[in-house]
Amino acid sequence: MPGETSHCKMTPVARSPLNTNMPFQKGGVLILLYPYDNEANIIFMKRVADNTPHSGQISFPGGRFEPGDKSLYKTALRETEEELGVSASEIEIIGHLTPLEIKVSNVEVRPFVGVSYKKPRFKPNPEEVDYLIEVNVKDLFNPGIIEKKVEVIRGIEIEIPYYNIRDNHIWGATAMILSEFLDVFANVDIR
Repeated sequence: MPGETSHCKMTPVARSPLNTNMPFQKGGVLILLYPYDNEANIIFMKRVADNTPHSGQISFPGGRFEPGDKSLYKTALRETEEELGVSASEIEIIGHLTPLEIKVSNVEVRPFVGVSYKKPRFKPNPEEVDYLIEVNVKDLFNPGIIEKKVEVIRGIEIEIPYYNIRDNHIWGATAMILSEFLDVFANVDIR
């Protein structure tokens, strides 16, 4: 896996100084692929604005490991069902990517790649999801969607690379995970 090499392409410049000195909790997220118009699509969600560390951000479905989860891929599937209304029985896990430490929420997340062989009927949970963003995977390979902006976060000026998908800014951990996904699947026919 390209891991850190891929992650670095989309890492905000001032990401490393953040340090909680606490052990990371574990979490799982799901990159869900599904067919639409005979092509591979991927789903993102805009989280509701609720004053949590990832409030209002674009992300993959996922969250923290809970005691009832038997594994991190079960965490990713459970969270996908809770957030998007897609049953685990509709998804086949086909692999995983490199774990990523998300310092702002103190979670080490394991990204999983799953496939639904038909377009799911999404039923987003309005308590967690503001709206969904469906994207044709081939559109994610367009280098023109990568942009940069400068923001002040917690008093620190940070240059942030992001994917601009129809004016939705995908940055941070989600962008780093997406970068690795695209590097891994660049030479794979996922139609």
